[in-house]
Amino acid sequence: MSTRAAIAKPYGDGWVGRYHHFDGYPAGLGATLWKTYHGHFKTDPDAMRRYFIDEEPIGWSSINGADF
Repeated sequence: MSTRAAIAKPYGDGWVGRYHHFDGYPAGLGATLWKTYHGHFKTDPDAMRRYFIDEEPIGWSSINGADF
């Protein structure tokens, strides 16, 4: 069973983001975002937002377990 989520950022009075299909709970997607923020993106939130939201036109099946 899928636990759907969104990787999103504030935009005007709402938000803009990308769909994430599998393991969207805090111990899944949340942990992956935390690890990539502190690891691959070296605590650069702008680079992380560009990669996961701005440069991704469709969305994600799952980023969990991906090699960053």
